[in-house]
Amino acid sequence: MGLEPNVEALWVAEQKRAARRSTNSLLIRADLDDHGIPEESPSLVTEALKLALASARTAAHLPQCEDKIRLLSGTCLGPSAR
Repeated sequence: MGLEPNVEALWVAEQKRAARRSTNSLLIRADLDDHGIPEESPSLVTEALKLALASARTAAHLPQCEDKIRLLSGTCLGPSAR
């Protein structure tokens, strides 16, 4: 992400805290990008949106992490993941 390790750890902790506010959340980190994630990894963003839309349409929980997310250089950081 390009941040100092202590700043990145704080950022990730706060993102996880926000994700825990929902009973149906998925936190995905774009491993190869900075702030321009939609421009730099549109396929990753599209896949994440597909997962969210499928969950909303079917009232099913989001998956833990899809292999496709990993293939698109994303890492699923579940709210309770370290």
